[in-house]
Amino acid sequence: MLNTAGTVTYSRETLANEKLSLSTSNTTIKEGYKVRIFHANPNLLSIDNMTIANSSANTQTFLVTKLGLQQIGSTTNMKANLTTIIEKGAKVIRDNDSMLTSPYVEGKDDLLLAINLLDEPAKSTLLDDYKDVLPNSELDPKNKFTAPILDELHPNDTAISGKVPANYGLIMNIYNLDGSYKKYLHYTEEDRSFSIPFDYYGKAITLVPGMRVEIFYKQADLISPSTIKTVLAPVDSYSLTANDYAFGDTELSGTFSSNIAKVRLWINDKAVTQATTNSAGVFTFPAAANFIVKATDKVEIVGVDASYNEKKRIRLSIKGSPIATTSLTADAYTIGTNTLNGTFGKSVAKVRLWVNGKAVTQATTTSDGDYTFTNIASFIKNATDRVEIVGVNAQYQELNRIDVVVSDLAPLDNGLTAIPFNIGDNTLTGTFGKNVAKVRLWVNGNLKQQATTKNGGYTFTSTNYFITSPDDVVEVIGVDAQYKEVSKITLSL
Repeated sequence: MLNTAGTVTYSRETLANEKLSLSTSNTTIKEGYKVRIFHANPNLLSIDNMTIANSSANTQTFLVTKLGLQQIGSTTNMKANLTTIIEKGAKVIRDNDSMLTSPYVEGKDDLLLAINLLDEPAKSTLLDDYKDVLPNSELDPKNKFTAPILDELHPNDTAISGKVPANYGLIMNIYNLDGSYKKYLHYTEEDRSFSIPFDYYGKAITLVPGMRVEIFYKQADLISPSTIKTVLAPVDSYSLTANDYAFGDTELSGTFSSNIAKVRLWINDKAVTQATTNSAGVFTFPAAANFIVKATDKVEIVGVDASYNEKKRIRLSIKGSPIATTSLTADAYTIGTNTLNGTFGKSVAKVRLWVNGKAVTQATTTSDGDYTFTNIASFIKNATDRVEIVGVNAQYQELNRIDVVVSDLAPLDNGLTAIPFNIGDNTLTGTFGKNVAKVRLWVNGNLKQQATTKNGGYTFTSTNYFITSPDDVVEVIGVDAQYKEVSKITLSL
């Protein structure tokens, strides 16, 4: 589909061996648009009420006119073509007594719409020529159906509602201001009422003042009288406004009309909290900063009635940048120090210390944006530990994470050595550093023995029973007092 500027607005490709399933796609088609079709087997392409010129070409392009599709390069007279289509449609109705005697057959409505597309004097001539197959303004006495009830329509409504005399399937036509229309199908409830939501199976219905809505129902070939109403200008419309809001602002406020019962905050298509309200029509979200944290967040204010039916929704434009409000800084840390300090942004509710992938403690904070961790020497023991500061909101959702630079002025000695070992030796000896509390022997992934130690040396005995093959994987592992691994060497046999 190409718009008047030649820009592709919709495309769809189907391959011959593709497994197809039923689906619906919506796109805008206007007068002046073009439809371009490529078919690998052009002889299989056909279009209702049209003979395609140059049918062997793989690509065909058609112009959208008010009288239908016209093939680019074709000399077809669109007025004559539509007149022929009208004539065929009239013949179908005249040949069917049931359709002919019913004033509300759908085909009659289609004929009337087609004739109304023509200019004068052709329009008046055809209205007279086919008056016997056009919808009548008065109800046929033989038709037992009565017109459905259609409630008044306003742009700020959330559904199109009414009632029918019996439980029939409804047909609804919505006529746009430019004369185009769209058809919808719906079924009534047990009490014969109907309420067609503006969110019609995921496809939005939009009404503006001046548009017309037609409702009727049918059984077999008989169609009920239509009820048609024009969309009125908003009456007592639902009003919802929001004050300017910038990232990091604690509070979000605004106003709402008296016909809105509750005001809710939606983030990324989910309701996250409800505002406090007063009789003056002012709403307030006192902790908005806990929810509005990312530049990519979709933020909406939604007004609902007492039954939580949506009445008004507005999109909120957030000012400023979230970077400053979720910012984190951290001082460098030296092994053995008990405290770690830094700063945090407005949107951060809590600051947490992570060591080697685990949260270990939470900082104390001030209203000025400063934080302090105390007694942390027991958590950060080596300069090789990965130390991170994580800022979260009130719901403990992570907002920011930074690494802390860790240094050790007096690095602990994690050294570990082994004297060359041969298969059959009864002992395995070596040395270990001051940070190593115990030395353990692992063979093929299994713990075999803990060494005796003295003055920085270790000894494993009876090793000839544990190490028996050159293919054995032999590891000497040094651990601290908590049995946390600090050193490891693999022996070469």
